[in-house]
Amino acid sequence: MINNKIIKNKYLIILIIISFLFLFFFYGKVITHPNSYLFSNSGDGIKNYYTYAFHINNDNSYIEMQGMNYPYGENFLYTDCQPLFTLMFKTLSGVFPSIGNFCIGFINLLMILSFLITSILLYLILSKLKVNPLLSILGAFGITVLSPQIFRMMGHLALSYSFFIPLTWYLIIKYYESPRKIKWVVILCCNNVFWFFTHAYLGMISTSFLFFIWIFDFIFQFKIQYKLFKNYLPFLISILIPILLFELSIIFTDTHIGRTNNPLGFFSYNAELDDIFLPNHPPLKPLLDRVQLIKQNWEAWNYIGISSIIAIIVFFILTIKNIVKTKTVKFNNKYFTNYQLKITIIASIVLLFYAFGEPFKQFHQLLNWLHPLKAFRATGRFAWVFYYVITISSLYFFNNIINSMMEKRKVLFGSCLMILLPSLFVIEGWSYHQEASKEIVKEVNLFDKKQLTVEYKDALGKINSQNYQAIIPLPFYYNGSDCFSRPVQNHILTYSMVISYHTKLPICAAYLTRIAIPESKNIVQIVSPDFYEKQIEKDLKNTKPFLVLRSNESLSIYEQDIINKSRLIFKNANFTLYELKCADLFKNNATAQIDSFQVHKNKFFSKSGFIVSDTSSFLYYNDFNNNSFEKSFRGKGALTFKKEGKNTIVKFPPNSFNADKEYQVSAWMYNAKQESLSDWFRFIVEEYNIIENKWESTMCLPTNSEVINGDWSLIEMKFKVLNPNNSISIVTIGKKYDRENVYIDDLLIREINTDVYKVVKQNNFDKITELFKNNQQIINK
Repeated sequence: MINNKIIKNKYLIILIIISFLFLFFFYGKVITHPNSYLFSNSGDGIKNYYTYAFHINNDNSYIEMQGMNYPYGENFLYTDCQPLFTLMFKTLSGVFPSIGNFCIGFINLLMILSFLITSILLYLILSKLKVNPLLSILGAFGITVLSPQIFRMMGHLALSYSFFIPLTWYLIIKYYESPRKIKWVVILCCNNVFWFFTHAYLGMISTSFLFFIWIFDFIFQFKIQYKLFKNYLPFLISILIPILLFELSIIFTDTHIGRTNNPLGFFSYNAELDDIFLPNHPPLKPLLDRVQLIKQNWEAWNYIGISSIIAIIVFFILTIKNIVKTKTVKFNNKYFTNYQLKITIIASIVLLFYAFGEPFKQFHQLLNWLHPLKAFRATGRFAWVFYYVITISSLYFFNNIINSMMEKRKVLFGSCLMILLPSLFVIEGWSYHQEASKEIVKEVNLFDKKQLTVEYKDALGKINSQNYQAIIPLPFYYNGSDCFSRPVQNHILTYSMVISYHTKLPICAAYLTRIAIPESKNIVQIVSPDFYEKQIEKDLKNTKPFLVLRSNESLSIYEQDIINKSRLIFKNANFTLYELKCADLFKNNATAQIDSFQVHKNKFFSKSGFIVSDTSSFLYYNDFNNNSFEKSFRGKGALTFKKEGKNTIVKFPPNSFNADKEYQVSAWMYNAKQESLSDWFRFIVEEYNIIENKWESTMCLPTNSEVINGDWSLIEMKFKVLNPNNSISIVTIGKKYDRENVYIDDLLIREINTDVYKVVKQNNFDKITELFKNNQQIINK
């Protein structure tokens, strides 16, 4: 009995052995010691490990991840923590406490072994298509080796589970061939739910694939399908229920109010033809670069291989010959007769066009009508479906051609093709694994205390977690709401997450997605100057000190102010720890600032209605009071215009600035609406060289402002001019079709070493109650 099963499945067993040996050759260190490595120690990679491990081992709540975004935390479905596996380990660790220590090893092993599962499923699909066993073995192995998802192991961990598309496809095939439809509908439904709760993109791609296969099947068999209501059930159960379950889970568990309903970046991560049809790695990429350097989008890498390209070319040549011969326009081909495969290809092509950002690139308004699609903005990932479908279809197509050769006794040529074509997948994908296998073992598992370096262990020895309420990382970072942000530096991101995990202290910063806007505004305001009220103080859970963690990366003047108020407790070559009292963080120094001005004002001079430290320095100011608008920061008016396109705020003629001086331009921008400053809206100093017809620019993003004062953000940017003979303009640039209003007030340009003051308000006793200092608003209440 056992021997019969082995004989029956001998080809599958051979494939498993080949695939495992391949994986062991490249990833043997990980397979034998899966808990010893982090596949990435920066960016999305370290964040995905951190949110997953912190929630399993440190959080009391099942649905709130408290590791970041302190004091608000975040719903675990928004943290990229692979919710299903997180809940599984969290539940098991309640019974077996030590199992949580292996959570990193589990997903590491699953990422590697997913390629073995992928090859098995691809072989089963090829077998269902009646492809020659040898071609099925080599083809399934080759397609797996060239899989574009390999690179996700170094960043978006859950997206590296390459078997999710082959599994969905195999289940669809089983549904169509089985008389027990309901059984496979339920299995497909569970499959889609599983992927949604592993990663939303995996669920959406899987569900979309299923949706379009059934749509085109329904269209092509309309006369049969529309009469039978039961044929609608698969659509309702397998597609709608997983989406509804996922959305309802968010609705009933999410307590965070004010998330953006307009996620950004839909047109930033689209695939293009070169991402699909041109290689991105050796051996062919260097050859193409000699002809023309091709820049491809990493997010959309989805190269289908030279074998698939040859198959597409041969297919179209034969189709054209058939059209010429029969004088009828039909895409029927004697080598491509499988109906289910045809509708699967059509479905994958539709998803490929979506990966290209179509039809939304042509009809922008359509995206506003289909608003939920904005949440799936990295559309290039949807091209993965096309990768698996077109590579499988290519092998099916070549198999039928090879069978025809065999019948014509061209055995040698047919046998060579059977080996060569799938082998090309392996040859082209070999460099993928050479790169990946080296990258993923560079960093030890920093979430295993035994593997920590001495610098971490020494630092942790100085920290008593009970004495602190949270970690403030400097340079400060914040990513996720699209409206209020701070740039992320890799070193501080890694240091803060490792220290946070081992101390169980939350981080008063975030590297997440779609965070509630009011929360992001309050947290970013932590680095604003001390003379502004900080709303987050009211939301803190206690008055314990903060642990300030500083890397050696450069700080802004506002971040340095936080350091100046803190007490040093530990320092090593890479980072420094400080203690910051809660009262010191929120102490308002408006009175001290005004008193200091009063003491030193006699040393200053009058110029253009201001009090300045140097009358010879450049000074430009516009309060826009001639523009009467309801929204203004100071005075009666503000400048307003639509965000879209280029808008010039002010233009200076040649010789307005000196090349040997540094300047600062600042302006207040209204931030109260979700889209006020977001969506790649840029504030720019442009320098135009009329002789060379060349533009130079200095740019900043208003969303990155450190100074938040209620409904207004102060945009500050230093700049230098290259040639004083060039004209200088202050402009903004917004995306096409962005019709949101922008409100700008109090534009100031000054030399960087010159302080500019103005007494805005005084009380009846001539005491200053509001002071203008370098465009800051200092109010003494």
